[in-house]
Amino acid sequence: MRSYAAAPETAVWPQPRQSSVAAGRRPQPFVCGVCSRQRRADSAQPWLQMTVGTVCATAVAGRFREAVKSTTKSTLLVDADQHGPDDVIEALRLLRETDSRKPEETHRARKKQVEVIVFAAQEEHAGSKEWKQVKRSARLQFEIVPRTVAYGDPNDAAIDNRVRKLAEDRASRPNEVAILASDSDFVDTVNFGISRGMEVVAIVPENRPTVLRAFEPTAARLLMLPAKESPGKVRAVLHADGRGEVMLCDPVLGTETPDVFTPLLDLGYCTAATSPDMLMPSIVNFWVTNNLGDLTVFPYQRGVQECSEALQSRTSTSWARRSQNLAFVLPTRGRRKSELYGTSKAAAVFHGGGPFVIPDTPDLVQTAMQKLGYIEAADYLEEVLLVFCNHANNKHNLRKLGLLPDGDEPRVAAEKVREAMLSSGYGFWEMASSDSHVRAELVKTGRLPSEDAPRTAVSRALRRLLKEDHVPPMSSYCGKIWQATNLAA
Repeated sequence: MRSYAAAPETAVWPQPRQSSVAAGRRPQPFVCGVCSRQRRADSAQPWLQMTVGTVCATAVAGRFREAVKSTTKSTLLVDADQHGPDDVIEALRLLRETDSRKPEETHRARKKQVEVIVFAAQEEHAGSKEWKQVKRSARLQFEIVPRTVAYGDPNDAAIDNRVRKLAEDRASRPNEVAILASDSDFVDTVNFGISRGMEVVAIVPENRPTVLRAFEPTAARLLMLPAKESPGKVRAVLHADGRGEVMLCDPVLGTETPDVFTPLLDLGYCTAATSPDMLMPSIVNFWVTNNLGDLTVFPYQRGVQECSEALQSRTSTSWARRSQNLAFVLPTRGRRKSELYGTSKAAAVFHGGGPFVIPDTPDLVQTAMQKLGYIEAADYLEEVLLVFCNHANNKHNLRKLGLLPDGDEPRVAAEKVREAMLSSGYGFWEMASSDSHVRAELVKTGRLPSEDAPRTAVSRALRRLLKEDHVPPMSSYCGKIWQATNLAA
């Protein structure tokens, strides 16, 4: 074997360093950051190197755990029948600006991940342009809730069911569950979630004081959704001769509403249970009974102002007390929003065609259904009432009054609707759906020759369509329209 001797003062390849293990010494731990200088520590104190390394590793792990803790997961549940994308965006802002942590921990909450689940009746909500902004700011999921040929609110039931499932799944449930609530129906749902140790948030519009009070006794975190005071551009008038009229007008700004509740209560036109912000049926009864002429019934503030001015013009003893029951109806149709009308409610009132009043007679319900477009001469009232009660706004009103039929006989259901129509707290009732979208779809699929076809042709085409989808067709025209819109999809 050849060997090479290194000449003095000449460079040589460095010899491999003997490992500490081979040398019988404890290996030095790898230490990062500012502690790396411990590599140069005295080898006689290896315990010091191990201690410093452990401290650094623990600090890194602690920072990682802290980062994980600083991200909270929230699930927001929304009923699409009651709330649109504007409300959801505002609710997201409230959730991200507030936290359920203890005050000393709030500074750690750097990020909140929110999943929005929207419960809707139709799939077209999912592709709506209005929801794009929500998609950009949160994870958005639509849950399509089928409509059923029965009374009750399927969206409410679906939301309640989701909360109960999340509450029972302790391992994977989010840090908090929020419900966007416009009524007090979810109080029991909230209490159930809290009883299972779940953090629950109730987000309620600030212009719903009754609902806010209903949630206050619960242990839920209560957030108020700001009311957007965009001016409406529609005025609805009930004329002295009983005719109703809607018209476009200059923007109507919200004003402070005067107190007319007390004098109307004294005169018997409302009850102590009547909400002070839902007095229009009582005002109309007072106005008609005292023959005061034309009355603005929308916007609400203007009608209350006119009533207040009338009450102040005479002494209280000169007014006629309540002597008759009247059903006041302000029809609404659709939930479209346009700059032309100012607000979605103003648009719905405009397309409703104008208010009307019906005296309390045996055929009150049938007359109301006819004026609202639900019934024709040969239609079955039982079927028509089922369709009427399943429209979202009508269902909401009936439920708030405790008069939503639930498996009742047709006679009992009709009596409940009659009582609701005569109540002193509600006047907005939704009209039967337009058939324009159904006609367009029938033409598109070749089931109808043109959109101008007579109703009889549309009815026959709908009957064939429903049978193809294994849905027993209703007898009434509005019933088949409702079925095609909600059941056959």
